[in-house]
Amino acid sequence: MPRKLPAAPALFAGREAELAGLDRTLAATMPGGRDPTAPGPTRTGSANLPVTGTTVVVSAIGGAGGIGKTWLALAWAHPHLDRFPDRQLFVNLHGFSPMEEPMAPGAAVRGFLDALEVDPGRIPTDLDAQAAL
Repeated sequence: MPRKLPAAPALFAGREAELAGLDRTLAATMPGGRDPTAPGPTRTGSANLPVTGTTVVVSAIGGAGGIGKTWLALAWAHPHLDRFPDRQLFVNLHGFSPMEEPMAPGAAVRGFLDALEVDPGRIPTDLDAQAAL
């Protein structure tokens, strides 16, 4: 099982509100849909059935290059690795790197497929089909 995260930043300060927001997002995916530290009723899914913890949540961190988005994500992710036991993937797209050209989408997708140990014979040649896989 791939564990591809870079090390957590050694020095990281001043983003307590953002880290707490990510914690709240993770807590909302708990069985019952409720942060156990928050008062009030539990969140419900469709047809007013309790959320069972199968909800998939995607969070995005946005902002200009160089403001610390990657460090924020890594500083948050490392203390929560136990919530993602099957795999952790990372790709540096070099979007704002003065030293390297941005990574091509195909190279990023292929890196994920290789990390997930997909049999090379199963990988389609079409980029959209690779991303779907």
